[in-house]
Amino acid sequence: MKNRTPSLIDYHATLVLDTGELVNIKCPDTAQDELLDSLESALKLGAWWVASRIEGCSVDYLGTAMERVNMRRVVGMA
Repeated sequence: MKNRTPSLIDYHATLVLDTGELVNIKCPDTAQDELLDSLESALKLGAWWVASRIEGCSVDYLGTAMERVNMRRVVGMA
């Protein structure tokens, strides 16, 4: 699945890792509920959260694009 061009109606979420570093997630505004549900589920399971599960989502860590996030390392969301 291709990531679409970012627009002004994108939803942004920031995950805080146990090291204090931030992971930025950008998804279409229409996918906000799906994003939050999938993040919550992966966090409870301590599983990997994969951006490609939701069309148009992208993940950025320290300026580098990522495909997935280890939710065991996540301590909060901003």
